[in-house]
Amino acid sequence: HSKIVNYCSDIITITHKSMTLGLPEHKCIIITTGADPERFKPAEDNGKTILYIGSFAPWHSCENIVRAAKKVCETIPKTKFIFIGGTGTEMLNICKQLSNELNLEHNVNFVGRISQEKVPLIIGTATICLALFDSKNYLPFRKFSYFYSPIKVHEYKACGKPVIASDSGNLKTLVKNGINGILVDEGNIDEISSAIIKLLKNKKLRIEIGDTNRKEVLEKYNWAYVNKQILSRLVDKSTI
Repeated sequence: HSKIVNYCSDIITITHKSMTLGLPEHKCIIITTGADPERFKPAEDNGKTILYIGSFAPWHSCENIVRAAKKVCETIPKTKFIFIGGTGTEMLNICKQLSNELNLEHNVNFVGRISQEKVPLIIGTATICLALFDSKNYLPFRKFSYFYSPIKVHEYKACGKPVIASDSGNLKTLVKNGINGILVDEGNIDEISSAIIKLLKNKKLRIEIGDTNRKEVLEKYNWAYVNKQILSRLVDKSTI
């Protein structure tokens, strides 16, 4: 890619991590992803639903979520954990088996894939949303650390939900601890379960974080704002 980079006046990247991978820092412009706040809106929740949306890839920490669910349900028995997504059959089967072994059949629901049209409602009615990763299970993450900028985090925030995320890579810029949610160490089941319990027991904190998250998306983490930033760079560099 070095030849292409030489011909570029600007390089738009969604994370700071790109600048540590050999790209010329003076050319890089960070414009993160966003969500559509008209589609993703807050809705009433039942106070006890924990949501994960994504694949069952080994680095998505789904097995750790199930183990954390056991600890949470020992403290708050009626808590429901909802998994949305179906890619990654091997890990999905591992999680289903683990759920049965831990007697979580009534607390954990593996919904499978759903249509995009249903995603805003599912997020809107959740209580807490998860964005957890386990870098040791993915070679590029082990080598370069976590470098994704997951759109689902912005969608969670657009719906006014507190987010529990791994304290790694770009997630630390999207989720500030105590402001947008709670950051936990990768793979630390005790921290994951404690963070969930803390938020479940504190509705006031959930509302405060949710309001902050919704406001952030309305102000800058939305596609209209992202598009405006990109277009402004194109206009600045235009020779017309």
